[in-house]
Amino acid sequence: EIELQKLQLESQNKSSDHSTPYFDVTKHIRMVPPFQEREVDKYFLHFEKVAKNCNWPKESWTMLLQSVLLGKAREIFSQLTVEDSGEYDTVKRLILKGYELVPEAYRQKFHILGKSSNKTFVEFAQEKAQLFDRWCTSENVENKYDRLPNQLKAMLQRAPVLSAPDFSRPFKLAVDASDIAAGAVLLQEDDDGIDHPVAYFSRKFNHHQRNYSTVEKECLALILALQHFDVYVSSAGVPIEVFSDHNPLVFIHRMKDKNQRLLRWSLILSEYN
Repeated sequence: EIELQKLQLESQNKSSDHSTPYFDVTKHIRMVPPFQEREVDKYFLHFEKVAKNCNWPKESWTMLLQSVLLGKAREIFSQLTVEDSGEYDTVKRLILKGYELVPEAYRQKFHILGKSSNKTFVEFAQEKAQLFDRWCTSENVENKYDRLPNQLKAMLQRAPVLSAPDFSRPFKLAVDASDIAAGAVLLQEDDDGIDHPVAYFSRKFNHHQRNYSTVEKECLALILALQHFDVYVSSAGVPIEVFSDHNPLVFIHRMKDKNQRLLRWSLILSEYN
């Protein structure tokens, strides 16, 4: 209350200049929105919107703001000097810093946030987008960068767009295997030499397949991918170029006589070029 009286006196002294009309803070306090300690950053945006709509002079914003501050925000404000407590931007910056709502904190939260099992992808995307928006807002991102999220969404929606297969051109097959699953992409080059996806494939390994060695899993990934894309590659009559972390073709060729499984895989591969 003492600080409020000091600030009011300073404001009255400033308003004594005939060029600046007197602003009665007490008549506007009831219009100040209640402080939301759980969403401090959103509160400041709301407060600033109300202040501008009500045409409050900015030099009076801190007097109005301090009347509703609670908890940590009130403690931070009470520790400020009279000069700093009269500067709205300083008060806002220090309170946000006290709540760890500064750009660096948002950046870390944005990068650390991962999808938990109890969240849907939509909920995860919404939470991620909210953190990204708060990060941009705290950084005072210029308007020319506001369109970047929409541009990014558009790029994700456009590329990579599946291309129709051209059976006169060779196919490329990129395969990979992890400890628990296999994945593959069927590709074709366009006239400019750029690879475009034709189709995707993925499948989890069963309990027995998870016990295979690493190179055997790569071999299995290749076999499963070829069987999945058979409708494309068997009709083409053109060579298939395979990309893999290991050399599954060489392994199968060398080891096909060691057990029935590898021999079976070798026979399947013999149907393709």
